[in-house]
Amino acid sequence: MDSFAFIIHPVDPKRDVSRKFPFLGRVLSEKQIDFFSTFFPPVYISEIEGIKSQATGKEIKGWFIACPYTPRRMMQLPEKTVYRKIIQTGRMAEKLGANILGLGAFTSVVGDAGKTIADKLEIPVTTGDSYTVMIAVQAIRDAAKVMDIKIEDATVAVVGATGSIGRVCAELIAGEAARTFLIARDEKKLEVLRDRLKVNARSELCISTKMDVLKEAQLIL
Repeated sequence: MDSFAFIIHPVDPKRDVSRKFPFLGRVLSEKQIDFFSTFFPPVYISEIEGIKSQATGKEIKGWFIACPYTPRRMMQLPEKTVYRKIIQTGRMAEKLGANILGLGAFTSVVGDAGKTIADKLEIPVTTGDSYTVMIAVQAIRDAAKVMDIKIEDATVAVVGATGSIGRVCAELIAGEAARTFLIARDEKKLEVLRDRLKVNARSELCISTKMDVLKEAQLIL
């Protein structure tokens, strides 16, 4: 039987820890949970059964497993420390028999968006970013139709263009729009992205670290 595992993590420390460990959620403060999460091992949450593919009729099963770090803790700790904990959680997925691992929520964007984690595990790793990119770009196309805007004649702004999702969105938009604004905080990263996109871009490519250029765009992603 095909199988998968999906890594989740606490978002609201008190609420989420209380669901699995009521006593700890009751006696520990949010700051204490954040601190002690550094020493917690990965947590098995539940098994998922009864899933059947409509296309093939095959049954699959999966598991939710938790990396104990909150998003705030992931931002505070050294990147290598966070990687180690996520990799440890991924190895739990391997032991359970998962054929593929999904990185959920903040585990999918920390560091290099899963590449280092995938290199350290024996099973494939996915972040869901491809689906997010597809939905975001299609939403821009649909919005253009509703507003009777031709993308090939329009200026489109991509905010957060140097991020893992924004970068791919920018590449797709640059192949369709007349002009594409690439917007992010780091000008050097924007310059590198612009130079890379120039090779295949249809768009005139503009970069900015300021949000005021949004007033020049007909469509904003």
